[in-house]
Amino acid sequence: MSVDLEQNYYLGSDLNAKISISDTCLLIGVNPRYEGSKLNLKLRSRYLEGNFEVIQIGSLVNLTFSSTNISNNTKILKSLVEGNNLFCQKFVNSSNAVLISNTEIFKRKDSFGLKNLLNFLTKYINLFSQSNSQNRLSIINPSLNSVGFTNFNNLKVIKSKDLRNATGIFFYK
Repeated sequence: MSVDLEQNYYLGSDLNAKISISDTCLLIGVNPRYEGSKLNLKLRSRYLEGNFEVIQIGSLVNLTFSSTNISNNTKILKSLVEGNNLFCQKFVNSSNAVLISNTEIFKRKDSFGLKNLLNFLTKYINLFSQSNSQNRLSIINPSLNSVGFTNFNNLKVIKSKDLRNATGIFFYK
């Protein structure tokens, strides 16, 4: 089994194209409104086009579009993989289902089991789906610490001249 996360899971540039042709999206522990603003805009615009359903596993969050929250318990993944859930039909009958999660699931103690469940879920969606394309789990990385400080080190010190010429100051936490 491969443990190379970059090879198996990524929020790639082709995700926009996949969302454009998809009719179902499964968000696993993700709040795209706060964790990925570009992703949220893409999901919202696709939802407004019609014939697109967003299904969530995780906390109830207020997205900028309608979605169906099926549980905040990870045991729901097991029932999806086993085929014992009503939403299994959604994935089987969907065209190009999109699965999106975040890096926080890999910080859990049961992350190995969750990774296996997600692998089986994508495998079975690909096996039974009526679409010819291969689905992959896309991972969003919301924190600067997880990404690294490469770009952070390029920031320069604020000088008094900058403050005099500024029309506004924004502080990011």
